[in-house]
Amino acid sequence: MSSYISLNPHTQLEQAITYDLQSALEKRGLSVIHNGTSDGHTPGGKPDIIVFNKDYMLIIEVTRSKGSAQDREFQSIRSHLKEVKAENMQKQCFCIFVSPKTSSRTMDSIHDHNRQRASEGKSDMKILPLVFNTFELWITRLKESTEQKYSVKDFMSTFEQHEKFASDLAIQKIFSQAIFVHNKKISEVTKQKTKKNLELPFDDSEHAQNKLKIARSEVGLDVWMEHFIHYSTRGWNRFAKTTGISLTQFNIMTQLYEREVWSISEISEYFEITVPGASQLVDKLVQSGLVHRVENQTDRRARYLTLSSNGVSLVNKGIRERHRWVDEFFKYLSAADQKKVSEALILLTHAAKEMENKK
Repeated sequence: MSSYISLNPHTQLEQAITYDLQSALEKRGLSVIHNGTSDGHTPGGKPDIIVFNKDYMLIIEVTRSKGSAQDREFQSIRSHLKEVKAENMQKQCFCIFVSPKTSSRTMDSIHDHNRQRASEGKSDMKILPLVFNTFELWITRLKESTEQKYSVKDFMSTFEQHEKFASDLAIQKIFSQAIFVHNKKISEVTKQKTKKNLELPFDDSEHAQNKLKIARSEVGLDVWMEHFIHYSTRGWNRFAKTTGISLTQFNIMTQLYEREVWSISEISEYFEITVPGASQLVDKLVQSGLVHRVENQTDRRARYLTLSSNGVSLVNKGIRERHRWVDEFFKYLSAADQKKVSEALILLTHAAKEMENKK
């Protein structure tokens, strides 16, 4: 277990990582600056830590959060990276996102972001997610070695492999190959950890894919998914229309329901609408008593959005309406068939959780 996991995220975590970065990178010609204080985390609106030299600018974003709580941080991270690039156009700018475990949604968001930057012809502006264990392995090795070992150039080369940023284990493997290539002990340990999860033989993979295609054809899984999406979406849209607010406004509320707190800029980016447009939609929700604006305690100029109790109640009703068709569907099954479906759903749910845990 990483030593970072036990640190207080408000008063210790950023400070410890800053110290480790300074010990590892300053002797390699990089400067490291923490935007917080000696006993306080970085306020909103700034990257947690910046690392730079004449060629590169890295922002280091640090969190102890996991799952959906972690997902809320992605938009801010991306905004910080854009702002840093705007101020350092002559440098290659990148971001390292350090956390206990990268959530599947955050990993997907990072992958999409990196791919989009590549499609725009940008060689920089990529984000690299590192879990505590991998980050600590890297930083400890750099701290304990001379500046001639583990060059900055070797580390920066990992961003070129952004298409392979599929999971925390995959990224650990990239580190083994790109950075620790001359350290046989670390390479072998990482290879053993990743082999089982990441290196299926082609023939086995192809066989598994063929089996899946046959199963999907035999049970009509594709057809079932179409019905599921159709009925769920129809029930959701019908209920949204009865609320007196637009479908976009209702969808904004569902995002607040899932992630609890958002900013106007995050809503603007997520729904791909202008900031003034997002603000206008939210104003109506605030006036209706469905959404509250709350102050950011670390930056009182910033305000965040959260659902009111009435807003939570309304979204819960929508969720019940979206699921109502399932109760109706079960009426057309015998007791024996209902049992079979329930058992199959338990297996599918278990598989989904296993897939989530592997990411």
